Amino acid sequence: MANQALSSHTEVARPLSTLASLIKAKLKEAEDIAEAASRPYWVEVGELLIEAKPQFDTVAEFDKWCRRQFGFGYKQAQGTYIKLVTYETGSGRGQKPQGTTLSEAIRSVGGTPRGHHGYQPRTQNPNDWRPQIDDIAERARREAERVRDEELTRQQERDEERKLAMRLIDIGYKVLAKELHPDSGGSRDAMSRLNRVRDRLKAHA
Repeated sequence: MANQALSSHTEVARPLSTLASLIKAKLKEAEDIAEAASRPYWVEVGELLIEAKPQFDTVAEFDKWCRRQFGFGYKQAQGTYIKLVTYETGSGRGQKPQGTTLSEAIRSVGGTPRGHHGYQPRTQNPNDWRPQIDDIAERARREAERVRDEELTRQQERDEERKLAMRLIDIGYKVLAKELHPDSGGSRDAMSRLNRVRDRLKAHA
């Protein structure tokens, strides 16, 4: 299993979205069982991380992806999960991790387990939330711009409708004024009524 994972980056790597889903599933499976039986899952996580790592140009990009997807950064990915895989294949340097759990394996090489089963929960390190907060802020900014643009479009449409309504009122007024004006056979009362109607319509246009 480990040999296959270590050589997988030389073949066509699976998409990062696929690898992220698989890693999350393994992390969840490991969290749901007794720690004594979880080590194989952490090794599989390391294999998947090995497959994903070559798809990033820099360590910083890989670190950011790990933090955003899983709540731990490059240090834990490389120093814990990937290291376990290299020791499983005999290619790791230094002392080989011992024990049946991830916590024991990390302690055996002088490390400090972090979180349940060695998994670093997102809430333990405030910095782990920064990429998520940045993403949320960016989505909120884009949504605000979209709403603002839509509101501007609606306001422009209302302005155009009001201009059209005012023109319609003026045209109708001129047509009726020729008929109702006293000089054209109408009366003062009829003309006054027309003026009131025109003013009322413009007030509500």
